[in-house]
Amino acid sequence: MRTRGIYVAAALTFLLAGRVSAADISLFDWGLNIDGAISTTGDPTPGGVDDSGFDFNTGLGELSITITGAGMHDFAAFFDHEIDEAINTWFNEQGSASGAPTAGQSWEIDEPGFFDGDIFENFEGGSTALDNAVGASIYDDFDFSFDPDGDDISMALGWEFMLDADETATIDLFLSETLDTAGFYLAHFDPDSEAIIYFW
Repeated sequence: MRTRGIYVAAALTFLLAGRVSAADISLFDWGLNIDGAISTTGDPTPGGVDDSGFDFNTGLGELSITITGAGMHDFAAFFDHEIDEAINTWFNEQGSASGAPTAGQSWEIDEPGFFDGDIFENFEGGSTALDNAVGASIYDDFDFSFDPDGDDISMALGWEFMLDADETATIDLFLSETLDTAGFYLAHFDPDSEAIIYFW
């Protein structure tokens, strides 16, 4: 049984621009790892997480995470979306990364762990465990960017950062069919329907 999945876009302070889509997008699985405290599908969102702008059915929208406390902090978010699964399955999808990550930022795109991917295990290990690659796995490597057959895709973003006693970090994660950043982002796409989910 597939137990992995979350699709979220992450960045600090961006505005979300959405649009209505003809694609059937659903969120199969999600996870948040905040300083080693892990919440996944079926769990309530943890304290410090504002999910009022996020649709847990489609997995699109905005999550805002507030982290306080002096010292090092580690954050990771995981999302496994399905695009037009009833029309053309979930194993025809592809992913890519664009731009340069910011300092302390990490990322991964991989098969969610149902078959050969290790992204969910890496997510559980925190931001420093994410491998900053598309399709790299300790079990088997995939080239989702160019494989015409695709596979099941999931994405993760993470950050490791330091806070002083009087500081607060706010991480805004965006998952959208419309790209609204010129910075680093991940993309999950279905080449048959041409639908895309952006995560920044």
